[in-house]
Amino acid sequence: MKKVATWIMQWIFHHRAPIMISWIILLITLWVCFALYQNQVTHGFYVLFAVLPLLGYSLYFLFVSVRGLTFIPLTTILLAVAPFTNQRLLWVITMTGTLITSYLIYYFSQALHLDDYFEGKHQRSIKLTRKWLMKYELPVIVIRSMLPFTPTDLICYIAGTLNISIRKMLLGILIWEWIICATYIRWIQSIFSRFVP
Repeated sequence: MKKVATWIMQWIFHHRAPIMISWIILLITLWVCFALYQNQVTHGFYVLFAVLPLLGYSLYFLFVSVRGLTFIPLTTILLAVAPFTNQRLLWVITMTGTLITSYLIYYFSQALHLDDYFEGKHQRSIKLTRKWLMKYELPVIVIRSMLPFTPTDLICYIAGTLNISIRKMLLGILIWEWIICATYIRWIQSIFSRFVP
């Protein structure tokens, strides 16, 4: 079972660029369609999340649970679905998916060769974070998760390489993501409600 899971994770990771490009194209297409066909798109998402909620929320949960392996920012996924969903349910699913993707990155970072990606792209940041993380584990995880220009997935990778407790790492991620996801969902729904009657 672990070999199959590793193979799936490696496939997703190695195809992250086409997956991310496809996701961006899909997101742009949805926003253009929304601008041109507001009533039809709104109705389509309404059907997906109100009439067929099991399908809509299941697809969303799947995206959020594996998004860390493709390095798609959570904000883009929230932008696409938040206007059409129940705030509390979306928040619960988002938090669960975020913890799952953090867990996957923590445990599968070596199998996915994330060191090649992160060490090349964020070398200076990783070095500094490792230094502080060895001294102050939980506060650094929370603060590092807050930084807007570096992926939260990076702290999961670093925590995994330093063998920091998975519980401590997930708690640190949960503390900040709890606040930011609730804020994003409210803002997105508030802004969207001004444009859609």
